[in-house]
Amino acid sequence: MNKKQYFGSVCLVILVFIVIGYFFTATVVSYAEKNEREHFLAKTQLVAEGLDVARVKGLRGTPEYEQSPNYKEVVASMKRFENAGHNLDAVGILGLKNDKLIVLADTLPPALHFPAGSIIKDTTPELVEIITEARPEWR
Repeated sequence: MNKKQYFGSVCLVILVFIVIGYFFTATVVSYAEKNEREHFLAKTQLVAEGLDVARVKGLRGTPEYEQSPNYKEVVASMKRFENAGHNLDAVGILGLKNDKLIVLADTLPPALHFPAGSIIKDTTPELVEIITEARPEWR
């Protein structure tokens, strides 16, 4: 085997490893992403089922409303999920107001807290669709 053939064989082997690595990585990433989405959805459903729908419907999405007993009770309910070992960093409720995605309530620490009514500027059409297609009893 001369140098050209050897070099060609080495290049072919490297190319095969790159192609196999690409497909292996794509498969692993796809699986991990699907698993993470399912896990996130399960947590979301758990929190949603544990909240009082009437209280959530009563959220107004204004900073002044954060002082109301209803807002405080919704936030307290969300914090119970954080503290119950569900591995949640924070819980938030989003809604639509004047065709804009806004924060209705969240459990973020004061330094990171979004006041009720804050407009979410960096959103995706998929997130807006989820909110607009929400279960009718949540509206």
